[in-house]
Amino acid sequence: MAFLGVFIYIGIGAEWYGIQQVYNSYFEETEMADAWVYGENMTDRDVRDILRVEGVTAAENRLTIKTIGDFGNKPEITLSYIGDEEISNMVIVSGKEYDSSIDGIWLDDNFAKAKRLEVGDEITLKALGLEIEKEIVGTITHPEYVYHTYGTEMFPDRYKCGFAFISENYFPKNMTLFHTEILIKTDRDDMEEFEKDISDALD
Repeated sequence: MAFLGVFIYIGIGAEWYGIQQVYNSYFEETEMADAWVYGENMTDRDVRDILRVEGVTAAENRLTIKTIGDFGNKPEITLSYIGDEEISNMVIVSGKEYDSSIDGIWLDDNFAKAKRLEVGDEITLKALGLEIEKEIVGTITHPEYVYHTYGTEMFPDRYKCGFAFISENYFPKNMTLFHTEILIKTDRDDMEEFEKDISDALD
């Protein structure tokens, strides 16, 4: 694929160093990605090309979109449609373990508490010109959202924003599934050269 419009993010920024130390075991246990590739339509072929790059141990794609929760204050919910979830795994606080065969939504635990939502409740998200109605089957934390803010605000306000995950098996049937991200695990530490190798693989 043409590399135009693809952005690669490597690891956690230096400003997160202290937090990374505190949460190091959490990140390891959840297999948090080491790098992310962002694009408008990341394909299975792109994943295969990345897997051929030296030092890549795993790669998987997903769709992540911004949605608006059907509440009076219109909170922004970052929603990801995922497959078998081998990288950047959610941690269950309440409800069911993630299973791609389950039709439901795994919701940010802090957002759920702020909105007084529980497992078994229904939630409606608006995106892609659709209303996505799902039963909450689990509340979760997630390694990519240890510090999640709304807009330009500096401090988290879970009443205004949150995140959620749905199995891609239950993407709206009247639409074609597409992917906006590829998550990567690697054992390399030469990240500048690694980023170049990923870019070359996708060019």
